[in-house]
Amino acid sequence: MMKEKEKLIIETGIKLFATKGFTATSIQEIATECSISKGAFYLYFKSKEALLLAIFEYYYSRIQERVKEIDNQPLQPRERFVKQIHCHYDEISKHKEFIIMQVREHAIPFNEAIETFIRNMRVSSNLYYQRILMEIYGDAITPYIWDMTVMLQGIFHSFLELIIFEVTELNLDHLSHYLLKRADDLVKGLTGSDPEKEKPILSTDAMNKLLAEKVLHPQKTKRDLLAAIDDAKERFYDHPKKEDITITLEVLEEEIKREESRAPVIQGMLANFSSFPELTDLKSLIEEFFFAEKK
Repeated sequence: MMKEKEKLIIETGIKLFATKGFTATSIQEIATECSISKGAFYLYFKSKEALLLAIFEYYYSRIQERVKEIDNQPLQPRERFVKQIHCHYDEISKHKEFIIMQVREHAIPFNEAIETFIRNMRVSSNLYYQRILMEIYGDAITPYIWDMTVMLQGIFHSFLELIIFEVTELNLDHLSHYLLKRADDLVKGLTGSDPEKEKPILSTDAMNKLLAEKVLHPQKTKRDLLAAIDDAKERFYDHPKKEDITITLEVLEEEIKREESRAPVIQGMLANFSSFPELTDLKSLIEEFFFAEKK
């Protein structure tokens, strides 16, 4: 069970990241806002990236809890689908400022744990749509179940973008029913066509492969490396050898910012990491970005 202090840090992080952005918000600012010391922050989260992951998990778990509550209600599949779609839109709209800030500054850093979370969230979403569509429409749509899943999610996310960026005022109840009716239209069109002429685009095997492939992961960028270096500086704020490692990190930072980064300089700086096991993940991240193809 989540501790109250941990929840406070997460909710404070959401607020500050939404107003200032992930990169511009320091761990010290989060700690000050929570009325705790910087050391106390590290008792709960080892880095700002770890806090960001915890925010994603906290946020996602809130949605899942509401969805499960609806699952436990004595509802027909169609009614349950409408309520759950409404629930997703409602929860996301409550934190759209946080989402907008992450999108605008491309703040989500490359991190194996965050990648795994995003992949699992996508897989979970696909499996949810597959399950609920089968409950609503039955075996008749089995050949087209993955096509339906992908198309309906596309419609859902298109309207979600409008909600997040406030392009127009949308009635969530009407929108949720509207999505179900569009699903009805898709099913009518697919099941009423000649299966020989209207073969499904996605087979079960193809979709399983797609869900497993790493192409679904966000690609690493120099922005990710710079964010990770910034986080490392925060972690070494009170370290006895802060000055030594800060110089190395700053040289790396400037080199990565160059249009043509010099590999020998980067390799030389990474050699200084050998005395700091806390930087193993950062070293691996930089090596993979610059030298993976040469290995």
